[in-house]
Amino acid sequence: MNKKNYPSYQVIDSVDLRPFDNRKKDFGVGDYVETLGFVPQIITLLENSIEQIHSHNGVIDNERIPYLWCAERAMPGGNVWSKRDLYGLVESVHAYGSKFFMGALACPNQFAEYDTRAEWLYQHSDVFDLFIRMKDGSSTADTNGHINPLRRLPDGRFYEDVFIEETLRYLEDYDMDGFYGGDGWAGLLVPLTDGDFHPDMIAQFEEFSGIEVEGATTVQQAEFILNSKENHRRWIEFYANRWSSFYKKIHEAFHRQGKEFMVIDPWARGPVDALYDFGFDYKRVAPYLDGLCLEAREQNWGHRTGEWLYVWETGERVNIPCIRAQAPDLKLYWSACICNAPEHWVVSRDTINVIERESLSLPTLSYVNDKGDYCRALEGLHLIFGTDLTKEEWRFLDQRWDLAYNLSLDKVFGPAIVWSDAVEQYHLDRMERWEITAAVQQMNYAGAPVHTAVNSRNLAAASCDAYLLVDPLGITDEEVEALLQKQKEGAGLIVMGRVEHPKLLEALGIRHADTGNAAGVEYNAKAAEGIGLMKEAPYLKADHRDVGDFIAEDAEVICSLKTKLGDRVLLSYKKDEGNGPAAFIRRRNCWPDTPCRGRYFKDYAHFVSECPDEMDKLMSDLIAKASSAPFTVDKGQLYLIGTENGYTHIGMGNMGNIFSQITTVCSKDRIVHFDDYDFKRNMSSGYILYDTQPHRIQVKVPMDGAITLKIKCREDGIFEEK
Repeated sequence: MNKKNYPSYQVIDSVDLRPFDNRKKDFGVGDYVETLGFVPQIITLLENSIEQIHSHNGVIDNERIPYLWCAERAMPGGNVWSKRDLYGLVESVHAYGSKFFMGALACPNQFAEYDTRAEWLYQHSDVFDLFIRMKDGSSTADTNGHINPLRRLPDGRFYEDVFIEETLRYLEDYDMDGFYGGDGWAGLLVPLTDGDFHPDMIAQFEEFSGIEVEGATTVQQAEFILNSKENHRRWIEFYANRWSSFYKKIHEAFHRQGKEFMVIDPWARGPVDALYDFGFDYKRVAPYLDGLCLEAREQNWGHRTGEWLYVWETGERVNIPCIRAQAPDLKLYWSACICNAPEHWVVSRDTINVIERESLSLPTLSYVNDKGDYCRALEGLHLIFGTDLTKEEWRFLDQRWDLAYNLSLDKVFGPAIVWSDAVEQYHLDRMERWEITAAVQQMNYAGAPVHTAVNSRNLAAASCDAYLLVDPLGITDEEVEALLQKQKEGAGLIVMGRVEHPKLLEALGIRHADTGNAAGVEYNAKAAEGIGLMKEAPYLKADHRDVGDFIAEDAEVICSLKTKLGDRVLLSYKKDEGNGPAAFIRRRNCWPDTPCRGRYFKDYAHFVSECPDEMDKLMSDLIAKASSAPFTVDKGQLYLIGTENGYTHIGMGNMGNIFSQITTVCSKDRIVHFDDYDFKRNMSSGYILYDTQPHRIQVKVPMDGAITLKIKCREDGIFEEK
């Protein structure tokens, strides 16, 4: 194989030592690359404890490496390696032109199932006292061994100073190219509401905030911080400041020695939820990271452990574009779960439809830059782990990644989510979470083609079909003027949630009114039909998400809430001559809070029951109409990308559904040509059902899977190739 056979996108391959063989001259690197079918740009030795670095004595000899550092969780089946073997492996990887990173988790690998625990940190806890103090006063030293790298050591030194010195020495000795911080290096392994409330973190917080924390016990101090909105807000800001200063110091030291530093994300959160839950601000840390990998792992977490909200594709179609809109300089990678035998999952055999759907969707997510161009939101892939896959399984995945990462993003159809730093700060100041993920995610479930984002400061250069605002409280005059200018140029304006800005209210054709409790729903079929929405809506009903606090002035009311105080707008539409349409949606989806991190559904059946209702579908259709989307679907998820030669790439998902479904694709213009991609034609992952209607195609989409099409249209039904 050509040693420079890199894929066209960046690949960071995280492994333990099991795929290699220290009995071979090249330590098995050639065999592994042959199995992959491509050469990763970076190979990372992950699933290690930080103690592997701190226990290094500067000598590389034939001393055996503890088996826990050779095979994840000390799983049987690997070879025993020496320090000299590891050095040889690094050099063999370099011979293929790849970089080699040391990786570690923020915990001393402690797994009862395998009766394994990395002991060094426990044995040296008098110096490395880093275990997290929970809000109930307990310590992770007694449970899972999670550590906090932001702490000061008992002798007063910041841990990061020791980390920098000893990690750089380790990397130099082994000729490695960088460090990869796994779980717990970007946000702790516990939410801010649980820890770390160690006396040192309390002291650091007091120094940062000027607040004197009251209470004689950990429980009392935690309550003092969390039970006050102002103190809780400052606690979040303290951690955000602490992570950025931590990375800045590491970045400067590493780059002086030509080393890189990358991390994995705070549990798949978007910009808002990462900040609230883990005190992690993507924008602030972006200058100090060489890359960040986002754990969009529906095929693992979402189907195995119930981490529903954040890791599912529909949520990442919001989070990934918003992260890049907020922090465009941050190199973001999709941290995809491929195969992890020690954790008992093999995605290509467990949920093949899911990994295919994600592989065809996530790499095409985009954001709009300061020049107005659509840019790919993900630089490439981070693989966790590929150790146990076959050549055939790698070919299956590689074909799909090649398509998605090489697809030209000439045009992204559908509205762009507007990211506003001002709106985010307004909500944070009031400790009221900006529910941008949940609101747009539900619209994605219902079929709205929302898969791009734009920062408000780039609106002048943008040329999107429509702009989607979610709960835009605190939006600035300048941002509103920029949006109204886009509307004057013909773009749609879509607002979900609450509105206060007078010029936005005027553009939407609504005004505030006294709140009334919903007693029913009134559907205006004539108004809906007039703008091309459904003619009948027999199953529309209001629920707890619907609030009646606006009335229409000069907007067409599509759907209203019946209250004792009169009708209140739930959905409205306004179209002035010469301007783009303005759509208002009052329903604002917020997932309910639970004590478990991200586990907003108790089981799969509960999740399916929360899938979109008829009102959500109507809202989704209104979004598509206001953004002049060229295609719509009657069910399932949708994304639309204009590519070369007049074709539109259409992806249709069937997420959260335990049955295959027939999806009808409707086009505004006559369809001239359509086809599926070659590699999918003989797969059991969906197919085209030919239809005689010139504006319609029907496709069979498998359960939890997807189908992709390329379609060419023209109003007159004639298309001449040039």
